[in-house]
Amino acid sequence: MKEEILARPVVSILALDEAGSPEQVLLQRRTKGNPSARFYGLWELPQGKMRAGETLFGCAARELREEAGIEAVALDSRHSGRNHIGGSWEVESFSPLTCVLDRVSCCVCLAVVVRSRGVPTDTAEASEHRWVDAVTVAGLIQQHQVFHINVPMLKAYFSM
Repeated sequence: MKEEILARPVVSILALDEAGSPEQVLLQRRTKGNPSARFYGLWELPQGKMRAGETLFGCAARELREEAGIEAVALDSRHSGRNHIGGSWEVESFSPLTCVLDRVSCCVCLAVVVRSRGVPTDTAEASEHRWVDAVTVAGLIQQHQVFHINVPMLKAYFSM
């Protein structure tokens, strides 16, 4: 019998500034963990593991608040979905922007687009938050400065 390897999905958030340009998303510098670790210092999307009983939007809102200090306003309209409640079960169906399977880390990552408001602030998990456009993202990807799981997500958003 094989061991379970995928316990909880990771929700990666492409945050759009409600007052800014829809052609920009929020990236942050990865500063959690050991400074000599492989991924430390790379640019990444705010993201984190979904908690038991949490909705997709609830997870995205919590992670944006914890990692960037900003408020999630709503899921972008491209995430058509609904809750299915019946008997003793509750199911949420939705269409992520894209889904990434990291076979080395054994995790499934769901990319969602969220409208947000507020000014990003540094936290224990991330620093140097900045709003970036497609040209900036392409340059960071080319320089191998983006967390690998987020590369296909950013390419999907900016249609690269």
